[in-house]
Amino acid sequence: NQDEGSGVTDLLVSQTETADLIVLNKCDLVTDDKRIELQQVVSALNPRATVLQTSFGKLPVKQVLGFAQGQGASMSGDVDDHRDAVYAAQATTIDLTQQEVGGEDSSSSQHGHDHDHDSHSHGHDHASSDNDTSHQSQDCTDPTCTDPSHSHSHSHNHDQNCNDPGCTDPSHSHSHSHDHNTEAGDETHAGIGSFVYRARRPFHPARLVTFLQHMPVVRGVPKEDDTTTAEKIVISNAVKKVLKDCLRSKGFVWIANSHSSATYWSHAGTSFELSCLGQWWATLPREMWPEGVEDYVLADFDDPKHDDTTNNIGVGDRRQELVFIGNQYAQAHCQAEITKALNQCLLKDDEYQEYKELLETEDNESALQTAYTSSLEAKVMAF
Repeated sequence: NQDEGSGVTDLLVSQTETADLIVLNKCDLVTDDKRIELQQVVSALNPRATVLQTSFGKLPVKQVLGFAQGQGASMSGDVDDHRDAVYAAQATTIDLTQQEVGGEDSSSSQHGHDHDHDSHSHGHDHASSDNDTSHQSQDCTDPTCTDPSHSHSHSHNHDQNCNDPGCTDPSHSHSHSHDHNTEAGDETHAGIGSFVYRARRPFHPARLVTFLQHMPVVRGVPKEDDTTTAEKIVISNAVKKVLKDCLRSKGFVWIANSHSSATYWSHAGTSFELSCLGQWWATLPREMWPEGVEDYVLADFDDPKHDDTTNNIGVGDRRQELVFIGNQYAQAHCQAEITKALNQCLLKDDEYQEYKELLETEDNESALQTAYTSSLEAKVMAF
C-alpha cells in the first residue's frame, strides 16, 4: 500500500529531522561504504544532530540519556529546522545566477545569506535571538548556562570525527561525517548532496503543479489543470532523471495566489505537503514587530534597510528558499537542471506586472486568487 509506505516515510523523516541524537545500530551487518552512505543520508536530513555508530546497541548510558541538556530540538520548530538545513546546504550550493529567468526582480537566488537565518521567525519565540551572524562560533556546553549570548545549539565538535562504529569513547565526536567547509560542487562519499534554490518572484501555481508532477511523489500533489491559460513549462528528460533522485525537499515558497501567506513546502520520500506558517513579516508595519527582532528579520528581506514608511519597499521577506537533498545534488549539473525547471515556474515579466497591478486593487488577495487559481492546498499550522 503506497499510502501506508508514505506514512512510514513521513514518520522516519520526521523523527530523524527532530532528533538531537541518532544511533546507527547493527553497523556490523553492512559494508563500510553502506555505513558511510547511511550516515551521510542521516546527516543531510539533520545536519545538527550527533550521529553515533555502534553494533549490538553497545553505548554508555551517559552518552544517550539527557544528551541535549534541555537545549535541543525540543526548543525549536519548523522554522528553526529550516534555518539549519539552509545553512548546511549552502556549503554545496553553486552560484547559478546566470541561469535566472524572468527579469531582474527574480535574480536574487544567490543573495549572500551569510547570516544565520534567525529571521525565519514565523510563529516561534523571538526572545532568544541575538543577531549572531555565525553558526561556527564557540558553543557553550555548560548545561546550567542561561546566558543568551552563548550558543547552545551545537554541542558537538565538527572538527574531529571518529568513524569507528564500535567506539564508545564519549570524548570522541561521532557526528557529521560530512564537512561544513566543503567547497561548492564537491561530492560526498556516497553521492548524497544538497543545495538551496532561491528566487525573489512568485511561482505561478499551475506551472508549479506541473513541476511537482515530476517529483517522486504519489501523495499530496494535485493533477495538472488542463483548463489553465497560463504558459506551460517544459520538463526535460534530464530534469526528470535528476528529480527521481530527490530524497527530501523543503523550504519557504511564495505562490502568486497570495501576497501575504508564508507557505512552507515539505516533501519526503513519496509524500508532499504545503503548510501556511503565517504571514510574511513584510505584511506587518515595523511598529508591530516584537521588540529587538529588527536585525535578524531584515536579514531575509530583499533590502536589509527596508523602510515601510516609503513607497519603494521591495518584496520584503517574500521569497523562494528551497533545500533539495538527493543523489549527486552537490554536482553542478543537478543543481542547474532543477534551477532551470523552477525558474520556468516563476511569473513571467508580463504576469508579474499584472500581479503588481492587482496589488493596487481594494481586495488584492481575492483578486490574486481569481487571477492565479491554484489547486494546491496548504494546511494552516497552529503554534
